[in-house]
Amino acid sequence: MKRLLPIEANQRQGGVSLVELMVAVVIGLVLLAGITQLYIGSKRSYTALETLARLQENGRYAIDILARDLRRAGYWGGNADISMPATAGSEGPYTPPDNTCNTGDSTWGRMVERRVFGIDRENSGAGYGACIPAADHPAGDILVARYASPTDVDFTVAAEYNAGTDGNRLYMRSSLFESRIFIGSKNGQADNAVAKEPNRAAAMVANAYYINDSVQQCRGNSVPALWRETLDASGRPVGEELAVGVEQIQVQWGVDTNGNNSVNQYVNANAVADWDQVIAARVWVLMRGDCPEGGAADTRTYNMGNLAYTPNDDFRRQLYVTTVMLRNPNF
Repeated sequence: MKRLLPIEANQRQGGVSLVELMVAVVIGLVLLAGITQLYIGSKRSYTALETLARLQENGRYAIDILARDLRRAGYWGGNADISMPATAGSEGPYTPPDNTCNTGDSTWGRMVERRVFGIDRENSGAGYGACIPAADHPAGDILVARYASPTDVDFTVAAEYNAGTDGNRLYMRSSLFESRIFIGSKNGQADNAVAKEPNRAAAMVANAYYINDSVQQCRGNSVPALWRETLDASGRPVGEELAVGVEQIQVQWGVDTNGNNSVNQYVNANAVADWDQVIAARVWVLMRGDCPEGGAADTRTYNMGNLAYTPNDDFRRQLYVTTVMLRNPNF
């Protein structure tokens, strides 16, 4: 009779001990913390680069549009002397320039004698007549430029210029020594004709640039932006937002006081005695990020003409400056 021998259990239980588990957890937490820090650092770098890219894009656009309008200021289609009495037409004569802006009619758009104009303000705005109430002008200077559009209008082929959507828009027809101001629907009237050839017709342009709050916000807080008042189809000024992030505009005007076609000095707008003596403009545009960034403390001083601006906050900024020579009003 065979006897069954007992099987001896010689197996050990597998797994990890509590100490090993705790060590693994600690290592995992350290790795997770490192990954988190890497992510946060990458996120901050991405945000900073994105903000800088946006500041550069909007800053270059803002400085370009201001410089372009300043270069065009005083262009009236080849008319050599826009102030001569021949400037008439159904909407003429031209309106004598003053320091206000009216939204009730086309007066502001017809101040062709003053091709450029400015209002000097630093950290508090004062507005510009009915066009720019003080409440819509928190800071910065106001810059105004007027000219005739470089794009000609052919009234013989565009019905909307005569009686359609642009029937009340301001136009100028000009030759070398005379011009007429009229609205599109009155194009065919005899008093809007110019006898000499060649002549051209173009829309009149008047733009007033200033700082106001953007329609965009960051976490419920206001974001500054570049705005302008521009003539609409009724010949009256209306506001439009152009570039987000423009915090300051400062302008100094180059004045030729002795008639030698060279700038004698750059002065603020309130120091310009005769706007016909202005032959250049120096423009500073300060850009600011939409939202504050942790660790991006800005305590630098930005010198813009007569303004030394030290913000002391967490917004990223860039400063742009350009100098523009204006059209010679005497030729």
